[in-house]
Amino acid sequence: MSVASPASPTSPPAPAPPSRVIVSHRVPLRALPDPTAPFGFAFSVDAGTVAYQLRSGLPANAPVLHIGTLPAAAAEVASDELSDYLLAIFSCFPVYLPTDLHHRFYHGFCKHYFWPLLHYLLSLTPSSLGGLPFQRTLYHSFLSANRAFADRLTEVLRPDEDLVWIHDYHLLALLTCLCKRFP
Repeated sequence: MSVASPASPTSPPAPAPPSRVIVSHRVPLRALPDPTAPFGFAFSVDAGTVAYQLRSGLPANAPVLHIGTLPAAAAEVASDELSDYLLAIFSCFPVYLPTDLHHRFYHGFCKHYFWPLLHYLLSLTPSSLGGLPFQRTLYHSFLSANRAFADRLTEVLRPDEDLVWIHDYHLLALLTCLCKRFP
């Protein structure tokens, strides 16, 4: 039986352990307005979110990165500096969607079409009640938002090392976007 020897000074450094990347509609953060805080908001972890609670199924020392949109008010101060701050302090990497795109994606397509479909409530959809016929523009907004998530994830993803958990029905097209980029 051989025993592994400690790494010699000439050995290459051990590779970084794979990260766990949890992608959800929102990052698990609260953002309370505070003019004295960096970027005008006091950010804190919202441990009650499902995306954050997914950590309990991972090894305690496993690095976890959260990717998602910010609470609405904080999204208005989008910047690379804010992204760097949230990444360093909270291990969260925000996706910035223009307000109109976010509204069409989330409230328009996901809540009007996907939510009733995935909860077996088709008879209650606005389109079945005659209130909102299917709108292709909302579908295109859904795809555009998922591409924006893929763009952001691509900035930090190590495809051969990271484990990506896509959480939320809002991101059903994200896997397709990623597979096209990382065949």
